[in-house]
Amino acid sequence: MKSLYIVLNLKRKLLCIVFSCLEIFSIKSSFIHRFYTKWIGQIFRDEYTLANVTSDDAVLHIGCGSLPTISILAAKNAGAKIIAIDNDLRTVHRAQRYVRQQKLSDFITVEYGDGRNYQTGMFDLIFIALNVTPIDAVFCHLAATSKRSVRIVCRDFGNGVFRMLKTDEFSNIFMIKSILKHSMNNSFLIIRLNHFFRQ
Repeated sequence: MKSLYIVLNLKRKLLCIVFSCLEIFSIKSSFIHRFYTKWIGQIFRDEYTLANVTSDDAVLHIGCGSLPTISILAAKNAGAKIIAIDNDLRTVHRAQRYVRQQKLSDFITVEYGDGRNYQTGMFDLIFIALNVTPIDAVFCHLAATSKRSVRIVCRDFGNGVFRMLKTDEFSNIFMIKSILKHSMNNSFLIIRLNHFFRQ
């Protein structure tokens, strides 16, 4: 099990570096921004649909990055209120500027925070970015603190998260309700199992 988590988190750490660079370049170049958003935009739109976001949902976006795209979709299309967090302070400042530029500060609050210890009990919907790591620690925290009716949308490169959620540590807590398959990654809609509610 530990080897599974090591490989899974190493992949996600590498992706974090790649996507951080792409987002920084996207902020500085309109050409790269158009390319990046066209390339990854459909994935975000599909995840937004998968999550069935409504204006009544309290939404948490873990690992929002410099361009909190899924938060922006949820704010623009559903009028949802979102807390977007990242554990890199420079990234948080870039995301705050970007949200202000999009004139969405009334809907999206960007904060410094870590998915391993951020309080999740008030949120109806949680988006977990592809680059969030260590993902096993984040799900351990969600198991202890998330509300019983929570919906979690988590993206993965390959099947590492799928395999992780099937381990003894998580299989009695979370269930994958739906899977979206794209050419390079999968997105999972995850719910809590009824017999493990802590609230």
